[in-house]
Amino acid sequence: MYSVVYRPVVSGNKRNEGLRPSTSNESDAPCLRSTMIQLAGLSVPQLALFTRLLSGLKNDILLVQPARLSAEKAPAALPPSIVEFISRAVGIHQERVPVLWKELKSEVWAMEPAVLGESEEELFRKYGWKLGLTSLTLYPPSPFCLNSACSHRTTLKDCKTRQAVVYTVDKGVMPAHAIRLHCPSCNTTYFPDYFVHSAMRTYYADYMPDYIQIGTHQFIEKKLVSLWTSLLLVAWVSASNFSRVYDMALSGQKEHDFAFKSIGALRRVFETR
Repeated sequence: MYSVVYRPVVSGNKRNEGLRPSTSNESDAPCLRSTMIQLAGLSVPQLALFTRLLSGLKNDILLVQPARLSAEKAPAALPPSIVEFISRAVGIHQERVPVLWKELKSEVWAMEPAVLGESEEELFRKYGWKLGLTSLTLYPPSPFCLNSACSHRTTLKDCKTRQAVVYTVDKGVMPAHAIRLHCPSCNTTYFPDYFVHSAMRTYYADYMPDYIQIGTHQFIEKKLVSLWTSLLLVAWVSASNFSRVYDMALSGQKEHDFAFKSIGALRRVFETR
């Protein structure tokens, strides 16, 4: 930010008593002009959309960066798939995306992931899915190996991705990707809600993920679990009826979203509990 002070205008040896505005840090003026030039022609809604979408893709951006780079600092470049997605979603030329990222990356990296609205979710359906991008990607709680006895200190890059279905309260049934990271030094594999070491599954201590795995490709939001439990205990709603209520009132499912009946999987989960 630039604070405005006023200095007397001096012409030669004679002091002009008029005052002119001046920035307190004039050496930063070229940087400000460069930023304004790069942002020229970008509307306020486009600028907000640019930062909001990228704030939710930080883990995807970090995953493809060299392991030696710090996870605390925004990387210099974006993956090509994200450049193409942002270009289509925001409505700007692809050549402008890296330029804008250079100017705004620090602000984006400092943001908390934005809670996307329906119109923003639709952008992922329209432009992101075919590029392998979803608005919800489930990662392990840390990009580092959590084994205190392990010597591996850089971010984990050995990863595998699988498609998943996530049942939520507010957004219904959502497509997602579930990421697992592998540490080559201690041979530990990290999943979104547990890790496996020496063929033993261990759930993270002092960490309750927002999404809990209930099947090979199915996750359920923690809030939905609480709702289900409350209805069972207070209203005596059966598991079968709860799955039907979710299907009718909360799933928000569109026929073109999924090629399979995901609600049937949810019903089987509830009925076996």
